Parts: sequence; structure tokens; C-alpha cells
Amino acid sequence: MTSISVKAASVAAGVVVVAFLVLPPRDTTLAESPVATLDPTAGIADASAASIGVPGVVAATSLGSITTGVVGENAASAQSSSTLQTVNILDGLITADAVAGLASSASNGVAATSNGAGSQFVNLLVNGIAVGDSPEPNRQVALPGVGTVTLNEQTVRGDGQTASGLTVNMIHVTLTNALTGAKTGEIIVGSARSDAAFIR
Repeated sequence: MTSISVKAASVAAGVVVVAFLVLPPRDTTLAESPVATLDPTAGIADASAASIGVPGVVAATSLGSITTGVVGENAASAQSSSTLQTVNILDGLITADAVAGLASSASNGVAATSNGAGSQFVNLLVNGIAVGDSPEPNRQVALPGVGTVTLNEQTVRGDGQTASGLTVNMIHVTLTNALTGAKTGEIIVGSARSDAAFIR
């Protein structure tokens, strides 16, 4: 008797802004754009918003999230994308005309893979300097007096055989206290996540 367990799941969100409060210690989400979440049994889901803004922190327009997945006889796959335009973070410290984060995962029970192919920026500037539209994964840039930004952040998970997953955060700002270096908040823009698992 053959047992088959399959799953395809993905999530996409345009902007997530989180502020960390020191007293009492807890996370507070200041803003989150519409999130598209796929049912684990496959299908398609989407979400969109005309704009989002937290004054002095982040602003963006034309936010869209799409996530799809397929569970077949011999494999499972999932894809998600997060797109947005006119991105302005921390009063112009980081700007982009457009941001697209993509994550794809697939598994056939023998091999499982994920990739962020197609993730890119249009006219990305950090500290007023052009960084390029396709920075290598996990490129980190210092933001003096503010913290750091990781561009095209990619975090892989899974065993590479039956399961694989990937989270792509196109812009991940980590805010830190200039005196102590303690983390005080995060801004995540262009987030896409995909997971696929197939067990024969």
C-alpha cells in the first residue's frame, strides 16, 4: 500500500511594518498590506490595495499579491508574488519605482527545490545611491544611525527531498538603537513565501 501526503502552500504580502516596544516587551504591527494566502490543497488567491502608508516610515502604491499552487498525482508546487510601486521608506532613505518579490517551490517526493527567480527592483536607491535592479541574494547595506537593510533576502527551508520552502523579502530594514545597537523595529517590503511537500 502506498501512502501519499501532498501539500502546496504559499503566502504573499506587499508591506509589513513592525515596531518593537521596549516596555513592555512585545511586538506591535503598525501596518500590513493585503495578504494572499493559498489553501494547502492548491488553487489561487490574490489580494490588492491602491496604497499603504505610515507617515515617516513607509509608503507604497499599487500593491498586489498573488499565490498559486498545484497538487498532482506525482508532484506539488507553489508560487507567490508580491508587487508594489512608488516605494518610499524612512522619508526617502530607500526608494524604488517598483518592487517584485517572487518565490517558487516544487517537490516530487524525490527532489524538492525552491527559487526566487524573477525577483527584482526598478530604480532602487539606498542612501541616494543606485544599488542595481537585481542585487545578489541577502545583500546587506549599512544605514548609518538607523540600522541595516537586507536586499533580496532569501531564506530556504525543507529537506531538499520531500519538502522545500523559500521566503523572499525584497527589502528588510532592521532598525537599531544608535547608542546600544538593540533592535527596535523592522520594515519588510515585497514579501513572498512558498512551500511544497510531496511524500510518496
